Amino acid sequence: MKTILITGASSGIGKACVELFAKHNYQVIATMRNTKKAKEFKWPKNVDVQELDITNYAQVKKVKNYILKEYKRLDILLNNAGYGIIGAVETYSQQDLEGQFKTNVFAPVEIIKSFLPEMRKDNQGTIINVTSIGGRISFPYFGAYNASKHALDVFSQALHMELKRTNIKIKVIEPGFTQTNFASSGMKTSELPIDFYEDGQQELEQAMKQGEDGTPPEEIAQLIYDASQDDSNRLRYAGGNLAKPLLIMKKFLPQSVFEKLILKRIKT
Repeated sequence: MKTILITGASSGIGKACVELFAKHNYQVIATMRNTKKAKEFKWPKNVDVQELDITNYAQVKKVKNYILKEYKRLDILLNNAGYGIIGAVETYSQQDLEGQFKTNVFAPVEIIKSFLPEMRKDNQGTIINVTSIGGRISFPYFGAYNASKHALDVFSQALHMELKRTNIKIKVIEPGFTQTNFASSGMKTSELPIDFYEDGQQELEQAMKQGEDGTPPEEIAQLIYDASQDDSNRLRYAGGNLAKPLLIMKKFLPQSVFEKLILKRIKT
């Protein structure tokens, strides 16, 4: 039975991935900060729930040692956990920026570094990093989040090239806006509000909470599963409502035209 570690498994894409990979007979190590949440899910026996705050590197080491002791190796590492700060660039505090990058960039890189020596030793494994189309397209009021996802994307590109001589695969998942708890519990507001930006920010927050144009997390989970089964050296997998069209428009439209499309429904 192959093993997969999933971070941020208590809701949204992570939870959908736990259920899908378990259905496909994987031994799933589902990690979350509050393991009490898992009791209501009634997951099957091949789901092993472990406590993990990805920014706590002592816990990361503990989970790594546990997996290697209990299951001998890890076949798939899925870096899914993260959150987003909403706010204009001018409204970010230093704490906002440090927290955003600590969770969305530094932590997944540290987890990769923890498991990569064993993967190199076994000359096998797949590392899947969930970024966002916001990792390649910047949106207003999401500068910090987009920047953090772009940083993880760049690290993934570097790993992809550095591990070419091995059988280890690097996969980047680029979802569009997904129907998850991101807008309620996975999104924070910047600490230094400024009236000038208030209308546009509130309009965007409301649209996200209503789930407009959102993709069901199960659809993104299926994309992740399909990527995990792809033995090619393909790096990127975009999916969900608007993801591919936006990336295509970004590539071919003039910048001024593309910006008008992005700003059409947001007051700036």
